[in-house]
Amino acid sequence: MAYVRVFLGIIGFGFCIAALMQFTTWIKGTAEPEVVTLRQLASDDRPNNIHLTVTDFVFQSEYIQGGITKNSISEAWIPMLVVEEDGSFTSPERPVIAHVDHIQDDAKYLDEVFLRTEVTGLVANRLDALDARERAHLRDVTDNANLTQAIVLNIDEKFPSLFAILGFVTLGSILIAICIWLSLKAANQPEEVTEIPSMKEFQATSRGNSHGID
Repeated sequence: MAYVRVFLGIIGFGFCIAALMQFTTWIKGTAEPEVVTLRQLASDDRPNNIHLTVTDFVFQSEYIQGGITKNSISEAWIPMLVVEEDGSFTSPERPVIAHVDHIQDDAKYLDEVFLRTEVTGLVANRLDALDARERAHLRDVTDNANLTQAIVLNIDEKFPSLFAILGFVTLGSILIAICIWLSLKAANQPEEVTEIPSMKEFQATSRGNSHGID
């Protein structure tokens, strides 16, 4: 029973942690993405909303893809360039890196992303996932840009719903409550007392057994 209580407590706590992580994302954005240009996203006056649809850009042809390290085998990190009025492409004020995940699940997914004229996703700093070699490679393809100031756009990452967050909290709370109830119930159960026979009873039993021997 103790293992069941621990298991329920861990699962319930995990649901609550997941809800907290999603809630911290939910309070930073809106369910409907805000539309901005790449230049606006890279400027000092960029929106506070992390759920964005970005326009007026092109993907740089040089990028890094999983395979440099085993940890990022299914990911791609693609610099984004601003489209100028004359049709030329320039680097934005701050580096903006498109992060495309799960590309192993669909061989054509990355090709389809490259054809888009606008992309929707969540803004976050995910460059911490890159190791030193990947960072060096990314600096090379961005002409030694300052990656500490980079803005990462996680393409097609879904904005969390409040309904799902409340569901995680409710389920986690129920499991933790059951865990606490089982713990209190186990603590209130009386301990089983093993009666030890007295010396007289033991001697009487011994004599009875000896008389019964042929």
